[in-house]
Amino acid sequence: MDHVLCLQAIYDMLGACSSNRPADSAEERAKNIFARMDENNDGQLTEEEFLKGCLQDEELSKMLAP
Repeated sequence: MDHVLCLQAIYDMLGACSSNRPADSAEERAKNIFARMDENNDGQLTEEEFLKGCLQDEELSKMLAP
């Protein structure tokens, strides 16, 4: 699954009920997170970039934690 689509799906499922931020679209939030995670700006996320980004994003980490 494409990483942006994965992030978008997470926000679609959980974002609306967990976010204290204004109601950005799931797609917009996913694109912003993708841009922060893409450390070398090559337009792709390695597994390492994705995992590191998930762990560093407090809001995303809270949504993924049980």
